[in-house]
Amino acid sequence: MEVKDFSNKIVDASSKNIGVKNYSFPAYLAFAVGWSLSHIKTYPKYFGNYAYHFSGFLSGLAREIFDIRSTEKVIKYMKNPKFFEYGLDKNYFETHKYFSRHPTQEELRKKGLLKTIGFVGLSTIYPPVAHGGILGLPLAYKHNSNIAKQVKNSIEIGDKVKEMLANSSEEEINLYLDVLINKIE
Repeated sequence: MEVKDFSNKIVDASSKNIGVKNYSFPAYLAFAVGWSLSHIKTYPKYFGNYAYHFSGFLSGLAREIFDIRSTEKVIKYMKNPKFFEYGLDKNYFETHKYFSRHPTQEELRKKGLLKTIGFVGLSTIYPPVAHGGILGLPLAYKHNSNIAKQVKNSIEIGDKVKEMLANSSEEEINLYLDVLINKIE
């Protein structure tokens, strides 16, 4: 028996312990609302104004910097060898199609730079994209930060399970994890 045999319960326990909420949909919704409102209210009136396009440039750049920085927090824990040893890789992964499921810091920086250049370029030409991105940014940042906390906590719970494997039965380990999962409810 290995720690990875308990990975789903470890993730459930960590999720309950950290209280992770999924902010992805609200972030996308905020992005869509911000984009739409910015387009309706500003685009027809200010298109061609240098300050307006510069606001798109700055907003797009800020959004990309914060998104990449918050993703780096998660990748830091994915680099830990225990992440794969404990089977956490099947539960935690990058969802952006531009990156691999478990990107390295180097991949994030190289591909992230290309993604940033593309998004900032689009944001400069069409600022409502960046304005929507800025509106959804706090939720996206919070989501990534919470996932980083959950991955860290999952590794810590995995360490305890690994320790228990030496002296405890499968039933005792399951009981320990069930207590963690149900203690919040």
